Amino acid sequence: MLYTAVADVVPAAERATVFFQLTAFFLTSEMVAGPIGGAMLTWDPWLPLLVALALLIVGNLSYFVFPETLHVHHRKATGEAQDADGEGASGAAKLWRKARNGLAEVWDFVLGNQKLAFLMMSLVFVVLGRFVGEILLQYATDRYHWSWSFASMVLAIRNAGSLVTLLVLLPVASWLCTQRLGMASVAKDLWLARWSAVIMIVGCLLIAAAGNGVLFSMGLVWFALGSGIISLIRSLLNALVEEHHVGTVNALVSFMDNIGLTAAGPLLAKSLSIGLNLGGAWIGLPFLFAALMFSFSSAILWTFRLPNGRSTTVEPPC
Repeated sequence: MLYTAVADVVPAAERATVFFQLTAFFLTSEMVAGPIGGAMLTWDPWLPLLVALALLIVGNLSYFVFPETLHVHHRKATGEAQDADGEGASGAAKLWRKARNGLAEVWDFVLGNQKLAFLMMSLVFVVLGRFVGEILLQYATDRYHWSWSFASMVLAIRNAGSLVTLLVLLPVASWLCTQRLGMASVAKDLWLARWSAVIMIVGCLLIAAAGNGVLFSMGLVWFALGSGIISLIRSLLNALVEEHHVGTVNALVSFMDNIGLTAAGPLLAKSLSIGLNLGGAWIGLPFLFAALMFSFSSAILWTFRLPNGRSTTVEPPC
């Protein structure tokens, strides 16, 4: 819903950059939360959970003062009319009716926008591939026989590279594409997403083939250069739908994310187990699997064509 609110108030040309910033904020919070949570554990194992609960409560209370970002909306009026018609019905009946109408709306959207549904499928493979980052610490300690503390310090390279990519490199690339090359914002998002997928494939292959820590570190840096791929696909999807379908799109994107996360854990854990049993270079098997997932995503992105006559070719500068 945060992405939906941003899409409501940010122009399409700036949307990808704001999504980059959101992703950078999420990444920064994860980087800060890990050490703080670890320090709290040394005092009391319950302390991190209690602090997390307090932060969740504060965060949810903030939504009550968050302004409505969609002031005039036909669907909103329609929904109010439906509620008025159903006034007097039980709460359970209202809830069931809203759930049924919501599912029908999503289904109609998917059937009526099959090209966008095809583009959304790329997110499943992206999430499957990006989840490999969760096993980087175990991978580094097993393959290079590093201590956990040293491996954690090395992995900070990826986090730093991701922040630089999200806050500097991708915004600059976006500006060059739109201002210097004269590309439309949707065309720019598509091209950057395509090349981000290619970068992720190469990064995974470099990490899988890295026989020493230096090559591994280089692979981490390259892997970080593709950090904006999800933000780019999100921005592209939000730009290609009508205003009243933005919420539906972001709900479907979250659904796709959860599908990918549900499948990613067992698949990558199994590939790591097989790689460890085989030994040697086969320890990099999870990254070969991730490269395959990014290849599927890349294939979808490179075969996708912008609808409504929007060309992905470079337009003349204004």
